[in-house]
Amino acid sequence: MSHEKVATGARKPHIVPVKIYAGVWIGLLVLTLITVKVSYLDFGVFNLVVAMGIATTKAILVVLFFMHLKYDEPFNVVVFVSSFAFLAVFFMLTLADTMERGQVDPLEADVIVPVPSRVEPVEGAGHEADSTGHGEEIAPEGSGESDTEGGASEDGGH
Repeated sequence: MSHEKVATGARKPHIVPVKIYAGVWIGLLVLTLITVKVSYLDFGVFNLVVAMGIATTKAILVVLFFMHLKYDEPFNVVVFVSSFAFLAVFFMLTLADTMERGQVDPLEADVIVPVPSRVEPVEGAGHEADSTGHGEEIAPEGSGESDTEGGASEDGGH
């Protein structure tokens, strides 16, 4: 693709020196190491804020230098910054919802709904547990006992 004259003026290709690419690459590696180190720390409610801050910094480096936004038209910078602003609004609204759920129903604030398809065995034979850890007694095969409620058999209780 050739760079032709546009209505706003002549477009010139921008060549970024290898030194800048190497510096950005090293910066991304350092930020990745920081991401790994920070994942072992507990910042409480700010865990997500710290992780998103580091990820946003890495994304900005990639967009500015590898995608040449730093050297592009100012309108494209406005579009990029606007998209990040709207994304931040969506994240904040979602976080506001999840952070305030305990205020609506304090009894259910810390309850994690068990996954129905996940079955984890409990110590001891003859017990089966769901993901809540509550076991249910299971009768051995051929014992004539049923594990259904009320002691009814599978043929309708007759």
